[in-house]
Amino acid sequence: MATLAGLVAVSAYGGALGLMAGFVDLGPTATARLPWHSPVLGGLALAVIVATPAAVLTWLAAQADPRRDTAAVAVGLILIVWIGVEVAVIRELSFLQPLFMLIGGMFVWLGSGTPLNRLTR
Repeated sequence: MATLAGLVAVSAYGGALGLMAGFVDLGPTATARLPWHSPVLGGLALAVIVATPAAVLTWLAAQADPRRDTAAVAVGLILIVWIGVEVAVIRELSFLQPLFMLIGGMFVWLGSGTPLNRLTR
């Protein structure tokens, strides 16, 4: 869980930095669909809403903190909602969106405490 959450955090911080610094160009159509047409605001939102909670989950999971399961469910739901909103706002699809939806679902499943996922710890 810690490794997967760490990968999500790093990729989200990287995407946020890319959007804010202009390394990631969404193109004029998708940029025009962003709130206030601002990739900087989009990058900041990505860092705050997705990357930071994933980084917290990374730390909790690495420490085997008992709060990690609750955090995993929260991060999974945040990731799923983020991707849903992203698709609704920019109205463009990427192979990363279903991948991160799946990862969000995995976090929800891992944090849910079902008997099968206890075997993976």
